[in-house]
Amino acid sequence: MMAAIAYELLDAPVIHGRADEIAFETGLTYATLLERVAALAGALRNIGVAVDDRVSIELAHPHRVIAALAVARIGAVPGGGAEIRFVDSEDGPVMHFDGRVLAWDLVLRAGRNDPAEAIASDPPGLAEIVRTYLPS
Repeated sequence: MMAAIAYELLDAPVIHGRADEIAFETGLTYATLLERVAALAGALRNIGVAVDDRVSIELAHPHRVIAALAVARIGAVPGGGAEIRFVDSEDGPVMHFDGRVLAWDLVLRAGRNDPAEAIASDPPGLAEIVRTYLPS
């Protein structure tokens, strides 16, 4: 069985000694990126996002990478037409959810209390979708 894309792209490099290397042109190390992705994934999971749910991501780099990997980490799918949306605003990235607008930092802090592990395997097609959110 092939590992899930979030595990393959983040957990594995950290486990194999690359924690301090810069990941995906984000300016963040793999270790820092993994921490943020797991926190954001934990926050999404805690508000009920599940496997195959869609989450819209309309963010600039590097927040785009963090959000896409967090969504994939719990088996959800980045894409349009979703109830939960990440967008850039004048004050920085925000999450729209249930009629509320939540600041990026607030969502990350909430997720740090219960960070999400990577799912064991991806739903079909998820890896290809996630790769479109990464810099080439």
